[in-house]
Amino acid sequence: MLFSTLTKYDGVADRRLDESETHQISGRAGRYGMHEEGFAGVLAEAEPTAQRVLKELLSRTPQAPANFKAPVAPNGWHIDTISSRLAKTKLREVLGVFVEQLKLDDAHFQVAELEQMLELAEQLDASAGTLTLKERFIYAQAPVDTRTEGQLQAFLDWSSSHAHTGRAGRPWFLDQVDGQSRLERMEMALRACTLWLWLDLRFEKVYGHVEAVVALRAALNDGIERQLKGKRPLAQQRRQGRGGRG
Repeated sequence: MLFSTLTKYDGVADRRLDESETHQISGRAGRYGMHEEGFAGVLAEAEPTAQRVLKELLSRTPQAPANFKAPVAPNGWHIDTISSRLAKTKLREVLGVFVEQLKLDDAHFQVAELEQMLELAEQLDASAGTLTLKERFIYAQAPVDTRTEGQLQAFLDWSSSHAHTGRAGRPWFLDQVDGQSRLERMEMALRACTLWLWLDLRFEKVYGHVEAVVALRAALNDGIERQLKGKRPLAQQRRQGRGGRG
C-alpha cells in the first residue's frame, strides 16, 4: 500500500490524516489469499514530510471515540434462536427483532451498521426465499457493493439461481472483461471476482469456475496496475492544480 499523500480534503480544506484513518487505509495492504503480508509506504512524489508522518501515525494506537459503545452484529445463534422462538421464517423480520431487542440495552452496546444487511435480507427473502434461513443469512453478509446497481443485480441473480437450480450459473465477467478493458470496467469486475470467490468458499459446489475466476483476477490486477502507472499521484495533481490557479 503506497500513499500518494498524507492529507485529505474534508469538504472545507485539506487536513492531515489522523491515526485511525491511516491504520484503516494501511490495513488494505496485502490481499487475502494472495499476499498474506502487507507493507505501507509513500510515493516519491508525495509531500516531503509524508514518510515521517506515516511512520509517526502508524506507531500510534487509534483511540476509541468518547462515549464509545461496542457495536454488536447478529450471528447464527441469534438468527436460529429468534426464528425458532418466534416462528419467523423471513430473514428481514428476524433481523428486525434483533435490532429492536438490542436497543433495549443501549448503555453499553449499539447495533452495528446493519442497513445493508437489512436491505439485502428483504431482497433475498423475495428472490431466494426457498433457501434456508441460514443460507440467506450468509448471503446477507456478503461483501457486495449495494451502491453499484450492476453488482447488486448480479448478486441477486446468483442467489436466485442458487435457490431455484442449486447452481449460481456462469459469472458475467468471465466473458465480458479482460486485462485490456477500460479501468472502470476492470475495477468493477475485480470486485465481482472477489464477491464470487467469497461466495464459493461458503457454498460448496454452487459457484465453481474458481480457476478461471482466479486467473481473471490476476489479469485484472495486472491491467489495473498497468493503467494506474500512467496516472499522476494525487499529491502531484493537487500541487499542480494550486500552481495553475496562482
